[in-house]
Amino acid sequence: MDVTQTSPNNIDQIRHLIFGEQIQDYDRRFQELLKKIDQLHQALQEFREETEQKLKESEHRFDKRLSDLQKTLQKEMDAQVKTIREEFDRRPFGTD
Repeated sequence: MDVTQTSPNNIDQIRHLIFGEQIQDYDRRFQELLKKIDQLHQALQEFREETEQKLKESEHRFDKRLSDLQKTLQKEMDAQVKTIREEFDRRPFGTD
């Protein structure tokens, strides 16, 4: 077997001879980091969904309050127009 045909098993043996337990420690730490990244990704996804839901609820409350304010303003304007018309109708035309 020449150098270009080294089997994966031989490469693992060479790596183990050169680096020993360091590789196992690095692999373990790498797996822990991957697990933490997955947990953070899941937490971020949950936070995003929760934030989107809260935003939708806030938008709904805002739209309702805006609608209520518009109705109140319209009622007040209608009442003022009615008062002005009544006042105008009570005044005799052409007198100051």
